[in-house]
Amino acid sequence: MSSDSSMKILIKCPNWVGDAILITPALRALRQRFPEARIAAAARPWVAPLMRTNPDVNEVWEESPRNGWAGFWQLARRLRAARFDLGIAFANSFAAALLLWAGRVRRRIGYARDHRSLLLTDPVRVPPQLLRDHEVKYHFHLLSALGGLPETMPALVLEEAPAAREKVAAVLREQSISSETPLIGLNPLAFYGSAKRWPASRFAAVGRRLADALNGIAYVAGTASEKSAAQEVCDAVGACARNFSGLFNLPELVSLIKRSMIFVTNDSGAMHIAAALGVRTVAIFGATDWVKTSPWSGNAVVVRHDTACAPCMLRACPIDHRCLRRVQVHDVLDAIRRRWPELALSA
Repeated sequence: MSSDSSMKILIKCPNWVGDAILITPALRALRQRFPEARIAAAARPWVAPLMRTNPDVNEVWEESPRNGWAGFWQLARRLRAARFDLGIAFANSFAAALLLWAGRVRRRIGYARDHRSLLLTDPVRVPPQLLRDHEVKYHFHLLSALGGLPETMPALVLEEAPAAREKVAAVLREQSISSETPLIGLNPLAFYGSAKRWPASRFAAVGRRLADALNGIAYVAGTASEKSAAQEVCDAVGACARNFSGLFNLPELVSLIKRSMIFVTNDSGAMHIAAALGVRTVAIFGATDWVKTSPWSGNAVVVRHDTACAPCMLRACPIDHRCLRRVQVHDVLDAIRRRWPELALSA
């Protein structure tokens, strides 16, 4: 393998924003292991912006999923020409390992699962206990094939883009929101499906209570297609709410969340953004596994209720959504009072 100074490393990122954030401790450890190497990230278009601002990545190779297999093989040909020395498939799919193989990456590391071993030079066995642990640890363990890693796992890494910071500041000024006004982020949306979504009316009740107590502004910032659903929540909160849906791209959403005093959220990519930024994060869990995907942060709290059927990992609940409906507004407010007494949220 090449010396550190001339070494070229390719990482295949997971396909979703939250998962891409959870690989950043491993990516930081990889940079510490090979400080002079050139690290490239192959990423889907909606994940690529996070990699472009990551200080441990030198370049981003954007994938073209809309072009199907034609786009896949086009990228593979480009990778062959680049002659990467080392490739790491953080994505768990068969296609991720196939991309490293088709791109003729010299040394290919990935987990030995989903029939991928023949495509990898270094298939890594998954210890059974790791499948029950947090995904940050799962991704970090993949680098055990390299050796020489730090004993202490690095923190999540998420950088703010200056242009995004300026855009968010400009929009807040247009909305007559001063830099001193506390922002309360509400994220009642989740791409995965309805089984992840705590009732919107309860999000609104929490947002209204926090905005009143902190003399702040509650906001929802979904995509353009979620604007109508977000507006229903804002209308229920009242005059102290703003609907920013469709106004911000991903780097700008990072800047908006960073500006927030507290972020109340379903299990989602935005939850991991808040955690990576160190923002106070209240994560409401139901159908998904809170042990594996909870906020990786010392400034977060998980609110959930035990039910026999959770975590089921289903997109839609086939019964009565009991795992989330049993989480009441007072459960969330009580959790905030216990975790952050400095907010002085009265009973």
